[in-house]
This record gives sequence, structure tokens and C-alpha cells, in this order.
Amino acid sequence: MPDQNKSRSRSIPAADAAGAVSVTGDVLAPKFGDLFVDCRWFRADRPCAPNLEHGNVCGSCNRYEAQSGLVLIVKLGAAGDIIRTSTVLPGLRRRHAGARLVWICDAEHREAASMLEGVDEILSYDAEGILRATTLEWDCVVNLSNDVRSATLAGACRARRHDGFTLDERGRLLALNEWARYWLTLASFNAAKQANRLSFQEIMYRILALDGTIERPALRVEDRERRSVGEWVSAQGARDVLVGINVGSGARWPKKMLASGQIAELCTLMLRARPGMCIVLLGGPMETGKVAAIRQIVNDARVVAWETGSSLGRFAAMIDACDLLVTGDTLALHVACATDTPTMLVMGPTSAAELHDYDGLVTKIAVPDLECLTCYSDCDKPRTCMSALSMTALAGMAIGRLGETVPAVDRQ
Repeated sequence: MPDQNKSRSRSIPAADAAGAVSVTGDVLAPKFGDLFVDCRWFRADRPCAPNLEHGNVCGSCNRYEAQSGLVLIVKLGAAGDIIRTSTVLPGLRRRHAGARLVWICDAEHREAASMLEGVDEILSYDAEGILRATTLEWDCVVNLSNDVRSATLAGACRARRHDGFTLDERGRLLALNEWARYWLTLASFNAAKQANRLSFQEIMYRILALDGTIERPALRVEDRERRSVGEWVSAQGARDVLVGINVGSGARWPKKMLASGQIAELCTLMLRARPGMCIVLLGGPMETGKVAAIRQIVNDARVVAWETGSSLGRFAAMIDACDLLVTGDTLALHVACATDTPTMLVMGPTSAAELHDYDGLVTKIAVPDLECLTCYSDCDKPRTCMSALSMTALAGMAIGRLGETVPAVDRQ
């Protein structure tokens, strides 16, 4: 009886002195020379970006960048928090020149992290990702989240330096410098939140002791998404400008955004002032009913509904196509900052000071005479921070901003 193992065996290609692989038997292996596994572009399980984009190979590639360090950023979610925190990436890149920047997040938010400019690798917060994060030795672990789950992971990682938050030996949250302690204080006491005058981004820069101007988040939006959204917008018959209204605010703080009747009134006033306007109502699956209610009240073909359940990339392309966005403090705000979309931000239960305006890109609107602003609650008062806002004033401000705005088609 023949030896089955022997009959199935194949010769293994051998490497020559130059590192090239020879051809033996029925194994075909082209000779490409060295593999620069220390390059920040190297991926091991798939071709790198320079190879995919230009056919580059190691040894003759002009994109080679030696990896000289490892930095882990722990920001598990949510998508909006990931995007707003990414403003620290340029500063980290300058500080850790040549390092590989790795971001770990919840698996459901990988799309947001994968769109960030300046991140070399994404890990999911699962068994595989946690194993990798806790096995490697990092030059620096950055955790700007003051929750126990993130701090536990950060503390479990071996690193020459930790920034932000970790745990002490008894499992208690540990702020690693005075600015991290300041952020923890804001999270602990509403009075401290109300007294604070620094933006989230300013505080994060101070925690990390970063220099330079605070930069907007930077998202990679695929050209195919932009083209597809552009075709959708054209099909809506927009004749003048396109205004997006993000109608939702998430389940945690429902009063972070205007009610259906208020948004309908705002639409009516803006359309009356600028008849060529098209308004697109943005929202996810939770806002389907609210969008339908607004359209029923307005009853105007110039108010259209954006598709629910779209990818984050497509949602970003839609916001980028808008000449103006009206939103509450939610994901759409952070996407608009990343796409350089002029934004009208209605404020109430969350801190206005913490939201960076990026030199006027974001106009913040709140009722000034309410002492309970920044309450971080869902109150049942008859007059709330949202219900007290004047739609006439808001519509006037929106039309005024549109007069200053370069149309989106010219911004791209």
C-alpha cells in the first residue's frame, strides 16, 4: 500500500541568498526579493495600500516608512465619540513620528474608526483584539475614556507610558494627571459641568499635553459614496441650496433635539424665505416615525426623507453634500465637523462649552435665560431648553448663514 502522506507531499520552495523564493515542482512562487515587515504600510494578511494603489513592491517602493514605535488608542465607542476624539491624532502623530497608531473600539463601531485619517490598524474589542492589545509592548497607551471597561483594558496593556485613565491596584479609576482629574470631576458633578468653559477637544489636548491648533476630525469618504449621494440629491430636484436637518438625538437624551412640530415649523419658515431650497430630513431607523410626521405636517415636496439604515460612509457623504446642517449634539454634529459642513447646533441638556466650534464652523444656539441648561437629564417641565427656542429666530439665523456659505458643489 503506498504511503499516502508521501504521495500527497510537495516540496517547499526555498529562499535564495537574496530572500527570493525558487520554483520547485508544481509550486509557483514569483521572486519579489525582500519583504519590509517593519514598514507601517505592511499588512501581512493582504496587500498594502501602496501595492493596491500603484503596484509597488518592497525594495523599490517610494512609500516605505519604517515603523519606529507602537501607540494604542483606547476609545471603544460610540461612533460620534470616536470621531470627536480623533482630533488628537495629528498631535499624536507628531509626537510619535514613525510609530504605528492602533485604535481599539467595539466591533459595531469599526466603520467609524476605519474612516479616520491617520490610523494604521483597527482592533475590535473582542477576544482576538484584547489578546493582541495585551500581548504587545506599547510605547504609549492612550485612554481618554473615564469608564471602567476602557480603563481596565488600558491598565492590562504593557506600555512604557500610559496617558489619560487606567485603574489602580484595587480596581479604582485612576486619572493620570491633573487634566484627566479635571475631566473626571466634570463627569461627576453637574455644577462643575455648568461652570466649565473649555471644549472637550481643549481638555483632551491638555490631558495629552499636545501643542498646536486643535484640528477638525478627518474622515475618509469614498468617492463612490459621494457620487451615489450626488445622484440621489439630483433626483430630488434641488434647485438652490440643500439643507440637512438631523431630526434625532438618540435614546439617552431625547430632548437634545427639537420636537416634530418645531422642525416642521422651521422647514416652513426656511422654504418661505428661500423657495429654491431643498430640505433633507436625516435620521436612523429610530427616527422613521418622526420623519414621517414632519413631512405630513409640512406637506411640501421640497422636504424629502433620507434613507434610514445607510452606512456611516454614505451618511457622511450626505452631510458633506449639504450646504447647511441643523442638528443637536449627536453623531451628525461630529460628522459635519469632519466634512467641513456649516452647522447650526441647537443646545440644551448637554454642555455647550464642551462642543468645539472650529473657528465658527459650528453656530451654537441655546435659550440664555434658563438656569437649568447642561442638566444632563430628560426633564418634564412645561418649558424646556428645546421648547423655548424660537423657530422664527432659528430660521433667520439659518438663512443668514446660507448667505455666507459657499454651495457644497463648490466646496468639494
